[in-house]
Amino acid sequence: MSNEHEIAAVLLDSIDWSCLTVCGDKAADEVPRAFRALLDSQNSTQAEQAYWRIDNNVVVQGNVYDSAPAAVAVILSALTDFQRPIHVQVCLLELLAQIVFGSVSGIEEVPSDCQLEHACLEAAREGIWTLYKLVSCFATEHREIAEAALDVLEKLDTNQVRFQAVATAYKMSADDRR
Repeated sequence: MSNEHEIAAVLLDSIDWSCLTVCGDKAADEVPRAFRALLDSQNSTQAEQAYWRIDNNVVVQGNVYDSAPAAVAVILSALTDFQRPIHVQVCLLELLAQIVFGSVSGIEEVPSDCQLEHACLEAAREGIWTLYKLVSCFATEHREIAEAALDVLEKLDTNQVRFQAVATAYKMSADDRR
């Protein structure tokens, strides 16, 4: 993240990660460093290493922890930069999918008033138009980005008529290129 004023960088610095937890009921202090490593990665190997530092803490085997909604905000802010390297965008979308499709069911000590799954979905819904823009921008090149965005949108978008219209248009444009 070479630009210290980039929204993702500002957001990372604005969150009190020490008040949030990751797997093992530890403070999420390492999460910002892992995000910076992912966003600064020069190749897919570096990106995947950083990805696992986030995935193995914020969401583990489908279980999300209370740092997940904050992570979603960082992911979405980073995805607004459509010039990011593809290897970074792929990892960001995979993290988003893991969180959006995650649950708290496997976590033993979830507070009774915890609505973590809902908080993750609502945080992700704030970026719905960024995800639709990814579908549009990457419909012809780097289709893995568009398809990953559609997978997440299918779960997030409460307007399934809109989702189906975009998904159908995307599929038709993909078929036309064959």
